[in-house]
Amino acid sequence: MSDASNHILPVYREFPPSPPLAPYVECYWTMRAAGSSTPTPNRVLPDGCVDIIFDATEPASAFDPSRGTVIGVMRRPRVVMLGGPLELIAVRFRPGCGRIFFPVPMSELADYSIALSDLWRDGIRDVAMPLDDGATIARRLERFDMLLARRLGSAPVPDRSVAGALGLIGRSGGRIAISALEKSLGVSGRHLARRFNDQVGLAPKMLARIVRFQNAAALLRRGSAIDPHELVHHCGFHDQPHLIHEFRSLSGLTPTQFGREMAGRV
Repeated sequence: MSDASNHILPVYREFPPSPPLAPYVECYWTMRAAGSSTPTPNRVLPDGCVDIIFDATEPASAFDPSRGTVIGVMRRPRVVMLGGPLELIAVRFRPGCGRIFFPVPMSELADYSIALSDLWRDGIRDVAMPLDDGATIARRLERFDMLLARRLGSAPVPDRSVAGALGLIGRSGGRIAISALEKSLGVSGRHLARRFNDQVGLAPKMLARIVRFQNAAALLRRGSAIDPHELVHHCGFHDQPHLIHEFRSLSGLTPTQFGREMAGRV
């Protein structure tokens, strides 16, 4: 049996953005982990969002946002091995809002990561701020607020059909049929697919799959004692094979395996 002290789980926390950014930013988040002799697997799941991650692990005299990495929307899970000391500070954009802040179609970033400085070539360096090792998270997040607020001032207006579709998908828990989505919005499937490709980085159907999966994963993550058949009905899967297929595709695990992995993290 391995020593439990060698498997120290990372601590994940979320923080709200400032009110002007709340319509576009889902949250700021941090992840911290102490040193560990045995790397710990961390499963990252598709959520329809784009993130900017800043690695603040190394003691540094300055917080330089140009050192950040942009993580595009994901269509498949990733397992990242965490070993050694770790400190990450990040911003997570709401689905469809990454395009407001970046000058490229979100489809170009899907399942891809790129240096922030490759996308934002100006207006970054002057936001860098000397910070000692004891600087609070709040002070660091103020830098993000300032950086994003500057970009927001010159951002394009979001497409109304995309905003409407995102709302319908979210409120339905991913259950809405794409044909019903098109009819409700009065747009063609081709138009919606093109706009989603640009602003979300995923097809509408793919985002709906992710939303439905995330709802099911949230129930299992909370340790809900829910029967698989009940989970199928509650979250809108066709049947149990469909539920298992979606979990394998979007988490790499069956629902039972996923529930056990989450229980082991408590």
